[in-house]
Amino acid sequence: MQKSSLRTIFWGSNILALLSWISVNIYLPSLPTLEKYFHTNPTDLKWSITLFLLGFSLSQFFWGSLSERYGRVKSVLGGLFVAEIGTLMALFSMNIAFFNTARFVEGAGIGAASVLARALLSDSFDKLELVKAFSYISTTANIMPALAPIIGGYLLLFLGWRSIFVFLFLYTTTLVIFFMKAIKETHPAINPNYEVKQAVTHYWAVFTHRQYIGYLLTYVVLSGGMMAFYAATPFIFILKLHLSAHVYGYLSILTVLSYIVGATFSPKLSARFGFNKALVTGMSLGLLAGLVLIACSIVFSLSIWTVTLPMMLYTLAAGIVSPNANACSMSVMGKSAGGPANAVIGAALYAGSAVLTAILTSLDLGHLISLASFITCLCLVGLIGFWLLILRLPQTKGT
Repeated sequence: MQKSSLRTIFWGSNILALLSWISVNIYLPSLPTLEKYFHTNPTDLKWSITLFLLGFSLSQFFWGSLSERYGRVKSVLGGLFVAEIGTLMALFSMNIAFFNTARFVEGAGIGAASVLARALLSDSFDKLELVKAFSYISTTANIMPALAPIIGGYLLLFLGWRSIFVFLFLYTTTLVIFFMKAIKETHPAINPNYEVKQAVTHYWAVFTHRQYIGYLLTYVVLSGGMMAFYAATPFIFILKLHLSAHVYGYLSILTVLSYIVGATFSPKLSARFGFNKALVTGMSLGLLAGLVLIACSIVFSLSIWTVTLPMMLYTLAAGIVSPNANACSMSVMGKSAGGPANAVIGAALYAGSAVLTAILTSLDLGHLISLASFITCLCLVGLIGFWLLILRLPQTKGT
């Protein structure tokens, strides 16, 4: 494949992956406003986050299989069309039940963005190139937890909450036009006879692959925990610490910058020390962040800095883990299982994020020990699982 085509695929995958992060984070500043507008309670409104993530995760099995039969580009366009429908539903919602349903539909469509952004890259790059590609895509995508709430906060301030969904609709429509005109099919072997039985066989092979699950667990634990934290930030910073909706998003800049540092150094760590040592380093830093949070909860009360500074260490860890875990997962499965393997990565991440978000937002976020216990337990699970599933296996060169 020519360099110009690879460059187009690389940037196309980046802007496609951005859609999922924008959609998760841009409307978070509007949650207190939506609570009043829909005359509802925080519990019902939190379901809009969980349902979005569930729709996002579950749909990826469908989009991954569909891309095996019809190709990546047609599947991307189908997913974006569903996302546009969900966005319009949210835009014109008049009650919380319809709004939550709309977010589920929107998430189901945007699920194609996540799985197929990775599939486009894994179709086109080898393992070392994938680490670099995933580090860049992780970096650009994770700018959104800082940028999206700021954009959403100002849209809310000047134009009202519906303008947020107008913005999402326009972004999605721009993606549709770009993929129709600029991206060529990357699937090396589209199978027009791909059927449910074959899909089940492929997914079974993925779910029963010990190394794949081991690498996947590290990704879900670190990145899923980070997404749960971002979903909880409006409840911590707006409701508990009383920051304004259009200002609190600026705090995410610090955690996003630390993530970018981790993602930037991730390929260098894996090239020098091997993928497994880089992953253990990342998870160990995450555990250290949890322990620092526990220490802060004993000595200090909840504040902007007792939350933000330890979480900068955690997002640094997530930045190190994400590109390596993605590349290792895809590498052990091979390109032949690209669609299903990518689908499981995305589905597991967002299903895990949905569960972790539901857990974290159900805790008493007015006390720092809740966040501290959550982060510490997550990283312990990740380290123990990685040791059992990966490190106990005979190691090959480069791992």
